[in-house]
Amino acid sequence: MKPISSITDHNYLELEQVASYFFKKQDIYSIEPIGNGNINETYLVKLNTSTLKSYYILQKLSKKAFEDISRLNNNLSIISSHISRSTIFTNNSLPSPQLHCPKLLSSRISGNNLISFKGEKWRVLTYIESSSNYEVIPEHISPYEFGVGLVKFHLLLSDLPLQNLEYVINDFHVAHKSLETYDSLPLNKKLSEISKENVKRVLALNRLVQEERSKAIIVDQCIKRKKLNLLPVHGDPKINNFLFDVDSNKIIAMIDLDTVQPGYLIHDIGDCVRSIANKSGEESSSLDKVFIDLEILDSFLNGYFSIDNPFFTPNDFSYLAHSIRSLPFELGLRFLNDYLYDNTYFKTLYKDQNLARAEVQFKLFLSVDSNFTCIEKIIQSYRGSM
Repeated sequence: MKPISSITDHNYLELEQVASYFFKKQDIYSIEPIGNGNINETYLVKLNTSTLKSYYILQKLSKKAFEDISRLNNNLSIISSHISRSTIFTNNSLPSPQLHCPKLLSSRISGNNLISFKGEKWRVLTYIESSSNYEVIPEHISPYEFGVGLVKFHLLLSDLPLQNLEYVINDFHVAHKSLETYDSLPLNKKLSEISKENVKRVLALNRLVQEERSKAIIVDQCIKRKKLNLLPVHGDPKINNFLFDVDSNKIIAMIDLDTVQPGYLIHDIGDCVRSIANKSGEESSSLDKVFIDLEILDSFLNGYFSIDNPFFTPNDFSYLAHSIRSLPFELGLRFLNDYLYDNTYFKTLYKDQNLARAEVQFKLFLSVDSNFTCIEKIIQSYRGSM
């Protein structure tokens, strides 16, 4: 056993006990935190045995985010099996490299891929080695590659029957539902409980929400009129959910597949743009540095539309700019709602973090809105390529 300094001895012993449901204790060399996810707790398990792979992912799943955690593993098993059987790469329908998928490990004790420990649910996934992910786009990686990776993922799942996937999050990326939650909040009560400085910050965001809310629900209205096709989508294609091969700098996997469920392509594209085209990142400490980079957007779309996607329709083109605008508004509202509900959904390191996150997303929304006509022109320039 090799405890890691960032984990207390007590916590390490608990993690080791959980991991021992999947591995023999004498084979566990170390367990350490990995990643910066806002929902689940994720750890890298290193083994010192030659009979198994060296690294695995151990996760504690969030009961706050997911109503029925068993659905996550059911979906992941279906997705993993579907990807492993797909011939879309071997028959040259898609360019290499092939996309891989983390696989669930079964407990050596119960045979189940989900175990309970002290009231929490845990699982182990295979680790995709020789890969890297990023919080912001590094200089040696082109935004083009994110577009290629996302369209390959969409096409890889395009023949997966929707009825095989369960909904893990209801009303995901539905802006008017987040607005309903916000409208039902006892805002005045919350304002009486926070500092004067934070009152000013919340009231500024409140004014923005009330003035701009109609722009956030345009895609919702389009969906209600059944103008978009329901397809398997990732649901959370933010920058750090793309894994790059360390040698080729090509995407070899998309991870954090808990949000894969029936959804809409333009939600995935809008969410990916929201994440990669803000070079200051989601946790930016300077709002002056938060804006949409149109060159990154153009390069990303160039990658996405470099591969023919027959499922991307004229209506998708017509509403894509609206999705790119609504996704930072919707996430900003979710962060603000969580702050006003005392941080019960997203993980936080400090009390006001969700308020700061909300400010970043709403600033990005304003940047997208001010560049909306230009964004529409960039999108329409790719219309002839499909």
